[in-house]
Amino acid sequence: MVTMLYKTNIFGIVGSDNNPDYKQNIVIIWDDLNKKLLVKFTFKEKILNLKLRKDKIVIVSRSKIFIYNINDFQNISNIETGDNPLGLIGINYSKKYGIIVYPTCDNDKDKGQLTIYHFDEKNNIYINPHNHIVSYLSLSYNGFLLATASEQGKKIRIFETITGENLQELNRGKEKADIKYISIDSKKQLIAVSSERGTIEIWSLSQSIEKIKNSEKIKKSGINLDELDEEEKNNKISNVGSVFKIIPSFLGGGYFKNEWSFAQVKLEEPYSIFHFGEENHLVIITSTGNYYMAKIDLQKGGECQILKKEALLYK
Repeated sequence: MVTMLYKTNIFGIVGSDNNPDYKQNIVIIWDDLNKKLLVKFTFKEKILNLKLRKDKIVIVSRSKIFIYNINDFQNISNIETGDNPLGLIGINYSKKYGIIVYPTCDNDKDKGQLTIYHFDEKNNIYINPHNHIVSYLSLSYNGFLLATASEQGKKIRIFETITGENLQELNRGKEKADIKYISIDSKKQLIAVSSERGTIEIWSLSQSIEKIKNSEKIKKSGINLDELDEEEKNNKISNVGSVFKIIPSFLGGGYFKNEWSFAQVKLEEPYSIFHFGEENHLVIITSTGNYYMAKIDLQKGGECQILKKEALLYK
């Protein structure tokens, strides 16, 4: 497992049982520019996930989250979680607000519940997103939109993390599916979801953004979402748009209880990761080593046009 610290030369790496020097209970932070090891963490249990923020290292095992300062590598917090065999964790990347989402400790709350932890304020919010165990979660860059999927994989639910309000419900399909990846557009206008069935489905988030815009609870919270948008622009995460910008009603602007995807990318590959690029493009890398760039038609929807396909791995 490898994760990158923003757009830097710093990498976090989780070991493998195939490597005698670095097992799956070992995390290293590597400076690739200077080709040197910055720090090595060794744990008693297997590490399932790893995230890097500009100020924190977040390491996830099956029952605990370990948080370290990235400047001096000192441990600042250990959080007990519910049984977490998938290593579920959501973190945001805003400097101004620290948000972490994880399965709630089984001893305290119901199974399937998530804890939204506002790190700087030391404040917890609890939500029960589904009737089944959560199998995937994803946070927007600023952390105020949370997408969740259950082990059934039939619905994706969108929450805001300030009050925990359920904003939107998205229909993926009637058949059970294993959700493999969720990506939220940096402009917070679109969300894309894939399962082992190979299709990437795309929805509008305009309903969620409209509710956030009109939320009295959020206004009373004192959190300036426009300020967070400005931070994203300065970090070149997004070059246009506002958290309050509403895209056309064709893409789901109406208040429907359930929504079906308006656009799809159909690939004959079971697993892929993807992110939204410029000009309504979706950039995709598959488990077989293929790279795709797909064009989303915001006016007509439907099957996305594949603009590029390249093999990244050569046999």
